[in-house]
Amino acid sequence: MNCWAVRFGNVVGSRGSVVPLFERQIEHGGPVTITHRDVSRYMMTIKEAASLVLSSLTISRPSHLYMLDMGDPIKIFDLANDLIRSRGLRPDVDIKVVFTGLRPGERMTEDLLAPDEGWRPTEHPSIREVISPALGREEDLAWIVQRLERMAREGKSDELLRALKNAVQGPAEPVEEPDMPSTADERQVDKRRE
Repeated sequence: MNCWAVRFGNVVGSRGSVVPLFERQIEHGGPVTITHRDVSRYMMTIKEAASLVLSSLTISRPSHLYMLDMGDPIKIFDLANDLIRSRGLRPDVDIKVVFTGLRPGERMTEDLLAPDEGWRPTEHPSIREVISPALGREEDLAWIVQRLERMAREGKSDELLRALKNAVQGPAEPVEEPDMPSTADERQVDKRRE
């Protein structure tokens, strides 16, 4: 059987989505609980998610991984305030907003790609193909070699060693390379909100 996979962030209204929780809290008069004022996540609607998954059928190839366009991340604090205002109420006046603190292991931001991953466009404007050393595809070898060459030219010996190990045996530790094409800025990954 030929298989491929798609990857995306949070889907509003799905199991575990924060939106139904906020709606219940607002209906009960609050408070609306948020872990941290600056937490942000990528979000899309169920309709967008289903449409893009179906669209991937037209461009997908076996053993490939695709990433759906999530737009820009949004702050959960802004989302909560928008939901409160959408009911004609005022945040922190009619409905209190309470910060509970990050849970162990919870991150402030969300990444759609691992540090050693990148992406390339597909024929569909909202779908990108994920390039990952972990997938071990021969066609991605050129991307990995270019990345290693760039680190060598820039004298990033520690990062080069980690990336080389990851390319050979798969990721064992995070690789932080702020000015490599695998970073969110240079990959120009368009993301969206929850």
